[in-house]
Amino acid sequence: MAGSRPNRTCASSPSRSSAGISPARVPPFLAFFARSGVLHKVCGTRRFERARVHSCRIAPQRHYTEAASAARDRDGRKPLKKPGALKMTLREFYVQRQQAELPLFLKALKALPEDQLSYKPHDRSPSAEQLVWRLTSNLQACLGAVVENKAEWKVLPPPPLDEMLSLFERRSNELTDRVSKMDEASWNRSAQFYYGGKLASEQPVGTFLWLILFDAIHHRGQLSAYLRPMGGKVPAIYGPSADERQAA
Repeated sequence: MAGSRPNRTCASSPSRSSAGISPARVPPFLAFFARSGVLHKVCGTRRFERARVHSCRIAPQRHYTEAASAARDRDGRKPLKKPGALKMTLREFYVQRQQAELPLFLKALKALPEDQLSYKPHDRSPSAEQLVWRLTSNLQACLGAVVENKAEWKVLPPPPLDEMLSLFERRSNELTDRVSKMDEASWNRSAQFYYGGKLASEQPVGTFLWLILFDAIHHRGQLSAYLRPMGGKVPAIYGPSADERQAA
């Protein structure tokens, strides 16, 4: 019809009825992860089929066929992967991330000057010692959730730094081992969490474990900001550190 508004989506864009989601409403960050395959790795191919991006700015994901994969192999290009080949449950992805994050945590914690653990940037901020002990204590709560479906935060005085680091590493490895052996029903089972002897919340074990991991990564970043004022050196975590480059 003359004067009608042109369709700005690509010809390959699925309709709302076929895809279940409007291409124009796919957020850029979801577009990136859907294209890169991260969401497929975490939740499986089918669940995020509807979140694939078919816009003019991002090319649609190539669909796997034996012929297409063989052709790419003959041309020396990376073969396409079969649908479902990268499928991974949230529990399995959690185990993978726990294993990857542990050495990064240990690098940051071992960089703390032992004689400066009382450092805090502000009166309302926790000290470095308090943060290390919180990270270590939270792992014990995670183990309680996995083993007994019950976790309780207890306020205890922190031990020396070397003991906290030993506890952190041992509890992290035990947690990873136990979660790797869990079934999905246990991962999704509800657990109770107590603070000060009172029920604070009730949620699935897996939800709680992810929450604590994200919280730990947050506090690791907090500690890395403490390091230089404490007289320490910031190690490389997700990328290079100016302190490590200077030392080299």
